[in-house]
Amino acid sequence: MLNKYPIIKVMVEVANTFPKLNNSVVNNVQPTVVDYLVQDKFGILAHVLLKSKIISDVKEFIEYVD
Repeated sequence: MLNKYPIIKVMVEVANTFPKLNNSVVNNVQPTVVDYLVQDKFGILAHVLLKSKIISDVKEFIEYVD
């Protein structure tokens, strides 16, 4: 999936720079398959929006990180 949509990796990297919404809770849980599928879903959506010129940067697509 990352080979076909490299924007997924870019989106995750950008999201990792955002402050966490629930920063008072320490979460050391490993991501699940569902978590990765959600990342893939939003990565593909970001790819389509960028390609369609609806957004010009991934940061416009991410409002917050939970």
